[in-house]
Amino acid sequence: NLLMENAKELYIDVLGNADKVIFVSNALLNKAKSLSYSGTNAVVIPNGIDPKIFKPLDKEKIKKELGLNKKVVGYVGNLKYVKRADKFSEIFENIALKQEVEFLVVGDGELRKNVEKECKHKSLKVKFVGRVPNDEVPYYMNAMDVMILPSRNEGWPCVVLEAQACGVPVVGSSNGGIPEAIGDGGIAVEEGENFEKRFAEAVINLLENPIDSNCIREKALEYSWENIVKKEVKVYEEVVR
Repeated sequence: NLLMENAKELYIDVLGNADKVIFVSNALLNKAKSLSYSGTNAVVIPNGIDPKIFKPLDKEKIKKELGLNKKVVGYVGNLKYVKRADKFSEIFENIALKQEVEFLVVGDGELRKNVEKECKHKSLKVKFVGRVPNDEVPYYMNAMDVMILPSRNEGWPCVVLEAQACGVPVVGSSNGGIPEAIGDGGIAVEEGENFEKRFAEAVINLLENPIDSNCIREKALEYSWENIVKKEVKVYEEVVR
């Protein structure tokens, strides 16, 4: 995703001479096509999730254990520029101006200290829990009423489907495979002028008009590893024949 443009001829040669190429999103396939890849041997199969790990839990109980008692807007991932972590305090502030909410940030990265400092300076109620083991992520996701992913670049964000498998809607940017992953389980916000303000408005919209959590999970179950692997095995069988 990130290196393809820097080694265009190499990538196109490898992709073009393969029997099949599996892309995890249409966005990545279209990116390769923009660099002169024909796409005639391509198939799109996204990465999957484990719905036995990522599942709905007792939201109110978890909120209480975490010391949260309002609507919760959360984020799970690295605190890096590519994830737009440098704009978190601005997004949070725009949400907090119109909704009484608390924020939950799960993850770490080089921008964490700056993000914490900016949020504290703006008197925002943000709980930073740092990096947690993968099997603990569903616990924190279930505390959220909305999860955000305002990334500047993204191939296929499994974190979106993991949140949705927990019954949590997602607001994301329009970059890469994010809109494909979100589908009707949230809102994708177009890049452009006043992005942070428009992103915050989308979050507020979901807080005020929640999507049925059972519908969100049902949508995510389509991406169970059981379903995804069947599709991948079929591709390998076609190649072998």
